[in-house]
Formats: sequence, structure tokens, C-alpha cells
Amino acid sequence: MNIRKETTNPSSISKRLLSITEATMYLGVGRNTALKYLEQIGAKRNIGRRVLYDKHIIDEYLNSKLKEET
Repeated sequence: MNIRKETTNPSSISKRLLSITEATMYLGVGRNTALKYLEQIGAKRNIGRRVLYDKHIIDEYLNSKLKEET
């Protein structure tokens, strides 16, 4: 099995649509947790046969949760 290790810094991700690996690094959670969370907030996007996750949706959701706490 060939496992590619991502070395990208999560804060340097500037693209709008993220792969699951990039999304897990961006959120700082595991793959299964990220998949469940991203599905719940509606960030999942199907582009052809690829499944990508909208970073803007993730950011909006996190910002709304931070505003609720303050």
C-alpha cells in the first residue's frame, strides 16, 4: 500500500475546495470525524467522480459557532 504523506501546512491552504486529507489537516481532526462533520454542515461537493469539501462553508460554520459562544 502506498500512502502519501501530506506535508502542507494547514494554515497555508488557499484553495476553495479541499480533498478529505486537506480538510482533516485544516480542521485538525481524524478522517472519520471530518467526514461526519463535513457531511452534517453541507460542505461536501461532488465534482465529477471526485468528492471535495468547500472551505468557505467550513469557515462560515466555524465563525457562526464562535459568535454563538461569545
